Amino acid sequence: MAFRLTIPLVIIGLYFWMRSITITGGYGDVSPTIFSFFKTILKIITAAGFYLKIMIFPYPHQPFIGTLPSSFPFLTPAGLLLLLVFGGMVLALIRREALVGVCLVFTLAVLAPAVFLAVLPVATTVAAKRYVYGPSAGFLIVAAWLILKSSDILSSTIGWPQRKIWVVTGLLCGILMTVWGWENRHRNAVWRSPITFWEVVALNPDNFVAHYNLGGALRNMGKIDEAIFHFSESLRLKPDYADTSNNLANLLMSRGRFNEAVSLYNDALKYKPDNADVYYNLAIALEKQGNPDSAIEHYYAALKIDPKSPVYHNSLGNALVDQGKHSDAIVHYSEALKIKPDYAEAHYNMGNALVRQEKYRESIYHYMEAIKIKPDYIEAHNNLGGAYAKLGQWDDALKKWNDTLSINPDHQVARQNRDAVMKMLGQ
Repeated sequence: MAFRLTIPLVIIGLYFWMRSITITGGYGDVSPTIFSFFKTILKIITAAGFYLKIMIFPYPHQPFIGTLPSSFPFLTPAGLLLLLVFGGMVLALIRREALVGVCLVFTLAVLAPAVFLAVLPVATTVAAKRYVYGPSAGFLIVAAWLILKSSDILSSTIGWPQRKIWVVTGLLCGILMTVWGWENRHRNAVWRSPITFWEVVALNPDNFVAHYNLGGALRNMGKIDEAIFHFSESLRLKPDYADTSNNLANLLMSRGRFNEAVSLYNDALKYKPDNADVYYNLAIALEKQGNPDSAIEHYYAALKIDPKSPVYHNSLGNALVDQGKHSDAIVHYSEALKIKPDYAEAHYNMGNALVRQEKYRESIYHYMEAIKIKPDYIEAHNNLGGAYAKLGQWDDALKKWNDTLSINPDHQVARQNRDAVMKMLGQ
């Protein structure tokens, strides 16, 4: 039996080794940590023992596991538990208890990737209860086998009939299932929403991930001040997490706190210098701060990383227009429209830049394209009226200003322009 299992186990081992090559590249800001051989062995024992303990006694409930138990205090019971399972597997294979042996092999093999993730962390969640769902199948079959064997031993030892033993066993299992079922029901209340989930996780004062995700959930609900608090807590616990700095800076920007936002964006770039979005956000903050030259420099930096972003090209075009560099702006609006032809805002901005160059006929085309994409684009309607007026096409101009007023009757510029032209025409 043991020999027949060798080939599939080798195949499983090779598969996990190949998977590890891709996993150890890291995700985002999280990079794998390389431990010494001795420390790696301790980690393996701790992680495997931790998961086996969860299978046997899944309490207390931890919806998010950011750290494993401290290695040395937990090491002895974890090692004993792992040794017990591994020893049981070997003994079962030697004694030709095929069912038990295969189930324990299955448990350890399917648990191996989860242990690997905990030993060489490549994500903020070093462990998770969901990782034991698969391995538990083999473990539960072994548990059922142990109950059957125990009933036989009890029957021969104390002389009880099998029926009586099964009644007692059934009652004990029923009590256990009821207690665990009630606990499971209570536990599942945590999953009602992202807020309840991360609030429970955040009860651990050192969990930066909990504060980060709770901040994101609160932001999505429009609770900006509460989100700012939790992002700040996350950053206090882990100052080198670029995503937290970026998200907190975005919220501070929305509150008009531009100086703080600029500082945080710069912090984010220290730890994640290849993040185009941070350069882009920093450029916007610098514009708000009244530093257009530096803003343009950072728009270019964002485009150097992600040259195919129509949003970056459009925003850079706007910044260049504000400095009177209309030709340069048109280059970037054109690039934005080449990447995204249905980008209404880029058509509108292109129209404005062409008007400033007195290229009215070309501007009309772009205003019309913007309106075709967004029929209620009120400023495009109004400015199209202005372009027609520059060409002396008064009827077309009046029509577009009337269209503007039909969308927004309080649009003062459209009303003034329309009334002035009508007066000039004697209407």
